[in-house]
Amino acid sequence: YFRVGSFKERHAGQFYPGDPAALRSEVERLLAGAKKLAIEGRIVALIAPHAGYPYSGPTAAAAFKQIEGRPTTTVILLGCSHRAYFPGAAVWSGESWRTPLGLVPVDRQAAEKLAAAVRGASILPEAHAQEHSLEVELPFLQSVLKSFRIVPVLIGAADPGTLQELSRAMAEILRNDPAAMIVCSTDMTHYPSYEDARRIDRETLEAIRTMNLQEVAEIESKCDGSAVPNLSCALCGEKAVLATMRAAAILGVKEAEIADYRNSGDSPIGEKERVVGYGAVVFRLPPGAPAPANRPEENQAKTEETMKATQGQDGLS
Repeated sequence: YFRVGSFKERHAGQFYPGDPAALRSEVERLLAGAKKLAIEGRIVALIAPHAGYPYSGPTAAAAFKQIEGRPTTTVILLGCSHRAYFPGAAVWSGESWRTPLGLVPVDRQAAEKLAAAVRGASILPEAHAQEHSLEVELPFLQSVLKSFRIVPVLIGAADPGTLQELSRAMAEILRNDPAAMIVCSTDMTHYPSYEDARRIDRETLEAIRTMNLQEVAEIESKCDGSAVPNLSCALCGEKAVLATMRAAAILGVKEAEIADYRNSGDSPIGEKERVVGYGAVVFRLPPGAPAPANRPEENQAKTEETMKATQGQDGLS
């Protein structure tokens, strides 16, 4: 799956249709059913789910609908590793990624700069070989954006210091390029009942909406030894979510917006006994917000301590 510096789609035909015409039709159908919010100002980041399209597709569409037609040059694709174990963060800096809808070029300069700026990050293409969580976001991006490049980043067993530096490095890329953004890939609760999932996920989404990093980390920590039957985790991409929130806070985001929530039990083919939750979140700067300073010490200080709570999982889920 590595050829001439390119990443070939691995999960087409599994998580999403492998036939180009069928995939385009499915993504267009999902986007047509999504509501576009009246969001003014710059969108600096999205949270979108990464399950199979029959389950999480409507929620993913609700996230990507918000950037439809917006000028975007670079997308930092951020997620947590589900398959490979490695320390720190793994950055891809090859030539391109491919889906049935075509090639997506990688912003190699930004990728290499990010890897060099983050202690514990490295150029590690093999970490991406089996991963699905970034790949499944690409057909949506290819459908809502005209021309863009990606910086694929997977978080593994990253310590708080690595996550802090990753947040700062991503914020720096977005500060220097007003048309760059982050897409954070994560699902929410894993395997509780339908009602338990709704309750826990709503709590998590409210903490994300209010930019409360500490609360997000504490919600995830409550899953250890949880009395909720079958609950495995609250956020499989917890570290990616916290790094995204922190980058947004550095840039000046005060509050996020929830574009959609549902779980696999809402799908016609889903069951209610064991579900996975999905949320779509938008982080934006209000119109006329002043550009953040080159060294945003104030925003940085407000979130520094909360990042210490991200030691929880090792990036596998």
